[in-house]
Amino acid sequence: MTARLTNGLASLCLLALCSCSSEQPICPAPVVVVHHAPSISACSKSSVTITTNGELLQAYLTSQGELSQCAAKVDAVIQSQQETNAKTH
Repeated sequence: MTARLTNGLASLCLLALCSCSSEQPICPAPVVVVHHAPSISACSKSSVTITTNGELLQAYLTSQGELSQCAAKVDAVIQSQQETNAKTH
């Protein structure tokens, strides 16, 4: 029991002496990197009933517009990730 107490007190004294040191710590402080991706919403997908060629054309044009908007959202996230990677590497 006294050996444990002696070792514990010795460790406590050494720990106290280390805190009084004026030298820099051995390990540098951790660097926190925060990645802020642009906030985006889910891509939309229209549901239509097609009975005529005009409706087919309109559905095609609408889907192409939705696809372009979705691609722009994905591109924004990719660009943000690349910029963050360039800053951290």
